[in-house]
Amino acid sequence: MTDVDALQARLPPELEHIIFTDAALEWDRNDCAPLLLVAKRVHEWILPLVYRVFNQAQLPKFPDFQKYPSIRLSYVGKYAKHLLIGYEVDAESFLSSCPNVRNLALWYGISMPRHQDALDNLRLFRLSAVFSQTEIGMLRRPTFTGLTHLEILSFYNPSAWDRSKIIADLPRLSFLSLPFRDGHLVPLCFEQCPSLRVLLIKRDREYGSMGFVAGGSLDLSTVQDTRLVLMLADFYIGSERDWIDGAHGKADSWATAEVWSLARKGNLLRDSSLAWIYCPFDWNMALTDQGKEWYSGLSMSEYGRV
Repeated sequence: MTDVDALQARLPPELEHIIFTDAALEWDRNDCAPLLLVAKRVHEWILPLVYRVFNQAQLPKFPDFQKYPSIRLSYVGKYAKHLLIGYEVDAESFLSSCPNVRNLALWYGISMPRHQDALDNLRLFRLSAVFSQTEIGMLRRPTFTGLTHLEILSFYNPSAWDRSKIIADLPRLSFLSLPFRDGHLVPLCFEQCPSLRVLLIKRDREYGSMGFVAGGSLDLSTVQDTRLVLMLADFYIGSERDWIDGAHGKADSWATAEVWSLARKGNLLRDSSLAWIYCPFDWNMALTDQGKEWYSGLSMSEYGRV
């Protein structure tokens, strides 16, 4: 009797399913490969989990369709729930072949209007992209009206945001991220979207925490709303790693921002004034004794989500 036969003889199918799927969720994708060969039923359980996150930006890409041509986008695309697309990628093919994507990142110059037809077939909950005036208007299309998380990497025309009142038409939007140079839009965003749980302002950590005066000469330190969070981010590689962590259900910058906001609101920080923070964050140094007790009962991966 093989080990697999013995396992099948001992375990009910429901428990066997739990064991294999939990392993696939916890293990590295490469470590999951042997599980696909265990049995047909295990293959069917594991395949959607292995291919639920597509990273097509920086190397190493996953799936790597050039290195492993036997993996067909037309076959595994339906399993993708999270899709990160960068340069030198046929964005149209990925958007058309991944109809079940709910979390989309279009980075490194990918234009949304160019792929409008493919995007119209999606129903997104999360979006990270660069926006022009045309792209801001696209957010009113059905693809985007269910957004809970919106990360704007940069604006080509921030005045279009002023005029559009676009986030007022995103009823589920709870998490919004803007670049520091567009920080003058903070009061407008809070006014148009009172349901926001976090308004995250990001700045490349390369520039350091050089004050609070954002683009438009708004001093962010004068904003009293504790939902405002300022974060120094490691763009490119760091941002990609953060996005992948969130896609895999781990704590990411959204989670760090929400927990910081709640700690600040509850006076659980040694210094509750507005400050630039990092992700990952040193909670032990920042929290009061009461805050540490509160934090010890948290599951970080449950925050930053809807």
